[in-house]
Amino acid sequence: MKVRKLNRLKNWDYSKHGWYFVIVCCWKREKVFGQIKYNKMILFDLGCLVKECLIGLKDGFDIELDEYVIMPNHIHLIIKIVGVDDKHGRGLIYQTRKEKRFGDWMGMINHAPTLGHIIRYFKAKVSRGFGMQICWNKIFSS
Repeated sequence: MKVRKLNRLKNWDYSKHGWYFVIVCCWKREKVFGQIKYNKMILFDLGCLVKECLIGLKDGFDIELDEYVIMPNHIHLIIKIVGVDDKHGRGLIYQTRKEKRFGDWMGMINHAPTLGHIIRYFKAKVSRGFGMQICWNKIFSS
């Protein structure tokens, strides 16, 4: 198995507030989100679902989604984590209802969500949504 280069800073707390640039790539770099025609990105159904899930991230976490670009086989996004205040200490439970709900679901009872938790949640939501689309298409096409 190929040894991957670590792309995270050693000893950095990724639940710390700040700006993070993230690239999420498709498996085997397959072009499943859309295609570029006449210098314009045309989203497929999965690309539209990805866009909805990206916008929905703000409902589940105390973040700001500054910018994002959906490409045929990957996504660029800039996320600002705003929910953690250093003077209160990192890793404390969030206090608002929406954050507690998602924190409980993700098993983060005593920890602030990290960038990894946020991206994992996003990927899971896209996967579940895509699975539901396939099921509905099979039911209604028969």
